[in-house]
Amino acid sequence: MKKFLLILGTLLGAMTLVFLLAGCKDQGGTESTNIDTSSVQNNQASTGTQDDFSATDDAKITTDKQNRTVIMLGRSVMGGWFEHWGADDGVYIKDRFTLEYRELESPPDIVKSVEKIMKKLPAEKKDIVFFKFCFVDFAGEGSANTNLEQNKKYIEDVYKVVVEEHRAKLIIGNALPQVMNDNDIYLVWNHQQYNAWLKEFWQQHPDDVTIFNMYKQLASDMGALKSEYAADEYDSHLNTKGYEALDKPFWEMMENLY
Repeated sequence: MKKFLLILGTLLGAMTLVFLLAGCKDQGGTESTNIDTSSVQNNQASTGTQDDFSATDDAKITTDKQNRTVIMLGRSVMGGWFEHWGADDGVYIKDRFTLEYRELESPPDIVKSVEKIMKKLPAEKKDIVFFKFCFVDFAGEGSANTNLEQNKKYIEDVYKVVVEEHRAKLIIGNALPQVMNDNDIYLVWNHQQYNAWLKEFWQQHPDDVTIFNMYKQLASDMGALKSEYAADEYDSHLNTKGYEALDKPFWEMMENLY
């Protein structure tokens, strides 16, 4: 019976992927129809099985087991993470780590808000900065490629502000998947391309950058947010189980690298 259910699940997943691909192709005349999505299904497995965080011999960050301050930059999903921790005031202390939430503006003002936050921080808090996009900052059918290139530019600019100007370490959370009702093959392509580029970006800056693989923890084989982690079937915000899926690898990363 288990073998039958496994085969059935695989067939249903493949049928759903075909449906998504066919549905998007029917909507011609957009930028995204020029994107080669043929590798999306094959890449899904490799994207989902990356390390939870970048911790190889090339990552020269070494932990000194001292107290650390982490400025957590994000919007609604980040705010929800602090609520999940019971830190309604935006400050959460766990062992030697003090995490402080700072809300970002939406693109195109996202980098400007990082600049403002970093300038206002006292020197002792310019230690570690965690940056992530919200799930709505990724586009699918119609503008996936343009959105991807823009998000890459934002990351490069955030690096300049956080690392080059303020000498802090930078953790970047990778793409947040969306619920199946808001998903399409081009959005999955965008997520995968962004995640792969982030890995290359980290390899270029191993002393200063860490990538936290949120995507691995949250995405299904279809590249959508796992239904058990979603606020509801039409809402890509995380529920308690979703945040719990991030907690263990996040704290392991912090303890191992910082």
